[in-house]
Amino acid sequence: MQTGEAMDAAEAAAGRLDLDGLVAHRESVQIGQGCAEVYEAFSQHEHEYVAVLEGRRIVGLCSRSKLGFLLGSRFGFSLYSRKPIRDHLIDEFVSVRNKNDLISVMASVLSRSGQEFHHDVVLTKEDGSFLGIITTRTPGCNRFAQSTQRRADPRTRSGDGKRTSQVAIFGQNES
Repeated sequence: MQTGEAMDAAEAAAGRLDLDGLVAHRESVQIGQGCAEVYEAFSQHEHEYVAVLEGRRIVGLCSRSKLGFLLGSRFGFSLYSRKPIRDHLIDEFVSVRNKNDLISVMASVLSRSGQEFHHDVVLTKEDGSFLGIITTRTPGCNRFAQSTQRRADPRTRSGDGKRTSQVAIFGQNES
């Protein structure tokens, strides 16, 4: 059993982990690309989500299954294949900066509910430029999630009782 001091030291060490080490992939498409072109890009890898960028700045996430359903529906390919992907992003996504501490990131990610719980997380630089995607199926995330769930609310570990989360959750129409 760990003492309070040992737990605080372990949490501090976990907070200093390099989030870039959790990146599963760096697949991305540009906001103006057509849906058929993006779906073709999905055939080049097995990831469920890709980042949608405007230049180097993240604007959203696109889901393989959502896009496949859209294009695979009756007349879907005819109607949507040339439409820009910007019109077919997932509704909400979580974006974290590489300087956020891991405990606040995991607390925010684990507090999501419904389908959003399974969405991947976007990692950005301080200037908002895209670094990569942390999948919810990353072994490191799963191990940390299990240890985090055993503790009381880790979002209030700043010492003053205030939440320390600096994680942004964006809607499709926000930026």
